[in-house]
Amino acid sequence: MRSVLVVGLAIVGSAAQASFELVMVADNGNGSFASRKIHRFDGDSGVYLGSFGGFGGNIIGTHLNKTTNSMFVFTSDSRMAEYNYNTGALVRSYAIPFGSPNGFVSVRPDQSRAVYLNNSSQPQSYAFPDVNSGVNSSFQSEPLANFSSGIWLNNNRFLAHSNGALNEQVVTYNVTPDGLSGVISSTLVVDINYQSQMSYMAEIDTVVHPGSDRFLVYFPNANSWGFVSTPGVSNRHSTLAHDGFFTMGNRGGAWSLDKYDSTFGQRGQYGSGIVVNPASMQSVLAPEPGTILALGAGVAALLKRRRRSQA
Repeated sequence: MRSVLVVGLAIVGSAAQASFELVMVADNGNGSFASRKIHRFDGDSGVYLGSFGGFGGNIIGTHLNKTTNSMFVFTSDSRMAEYNYNTGALVRSYAIPFGSPNGFVSVRPDQSRAVYLNNSSQPQSYAFPDVNSGVNSSFQSEPLANFSSGIWLNNNRFLAHSNGALNEQVVTYNVTPDGLSGVISSTLVVDINYQSQMSYMAEIDTVVHPGSDRFLVYFPNANSWGFVSTPGVSNRHSTLAHDGFFTMGNRGGAWSLDKYDSTFGQRGQYGSGIVVNPASMQSVLAPEPGTILALGAGVAALLKRRRRSQA
């Protein structure tokens, strides 16, 4: 019995270290229906896994529901499309009450609300995924702000970035449990003036905001910020990796998928020339499928061996 347990734990331990990273990059291409698509990459190796989609308006935001293998794509023609991100099959598409080429959408972690930032002083909150049920514009307004991007830190905290030239700032909202309202809990004056999708490494309280030749880094719990320099690389959008994050980096006019660890050390540069105009990024972080199969087969063999020894 003990030997079975020890071997079983060894298999589990090896499986925990093997992982799979699926990175999806929304691309507005050259502005045509056919060129607006979702590209898929193996985040560990950088292998290109093809694309899906085709959209009538510019992509302004994406969201993943990993329990249903769904990617939601918000576009500037006031549409939201849901795809199976494994197969690329369209599940549904319908009209939504917002949309702007300069807007940005971020969905609450519990998937009950979508926040739309449309370059105004007040983020707009909608039900999700039934965004047609109405808007609740009860986030506190910040004078002179021009909110264009933001990220949920958890279900009750939302960080919004204003890229207005006169009063550029980061505002953190405390959100009521029902997600219908929020009040400002802290404000930082920063300098990046760049609209990008952010990612939050919660274990080290670090928000990564990609920009031109650098990353702007927020520490929400400490209410502070700093910069990480990336000379010669214009960065846009980010999403989480198992240890760190991915971003799109532009070198000499060509975009590539770049991988960084949590200390901002670069660990990979893939797929140069595939993405034309990145609009958003998402990642699926999971145990590698082959490892799961091997684990299942190993445990089954151990149990069969045990039954034989008891017979």
